[in-house]
Amino acid sequence: MNYFKQQDGEKRLVAFTKRGTCLHTDKEYKSGDWLVFGSETTGLSAEALEDCGDETNYGGGKVRIPMLDTYVRCLNLSVSVGIGVYEALRQLNVLRNLYNETHDHVPEDFSEVTSGKIIESKQQLLSAVSNS
Repeated sequence: MNYFKQQDGEKRLVAFTKRGTCLHTDKEYKSGDWLVFGSETTGLSAEALEDCGDETNYGGGKVRIPMLDTYVRCLNLSVSVGIGVYEALRQLNVLRNLYNETHDHVPEDFSEVTSGKIIESKQQLLSAVSNS
């Protein structure tokens, strides 16, 4: 926590936890947010959860990634980090800006990326990916 406090600029701690109060996609991420993940076996400590929830002292809230407990007990830590970081970057338009720097044309929607095909099911998506 000391290293975090020593960093310049506006910053918040956003916890990813199964006890999150909102979905990771409903959170409005800000530049300077620090995304905090716990271990796969024990999750975040009570102290870390408290720090992330204290909005008067760097707390940015607690979010959760939805999953069906019937089929999945927990997500691998690297998968959770990938989902969380991707969503934050997407909201901050970082991905679009990176794409703009390397491509002449930015697709308006996913149908352009899949050669104009509208993807309506998981099977169609898998087929489109395997054919590319």
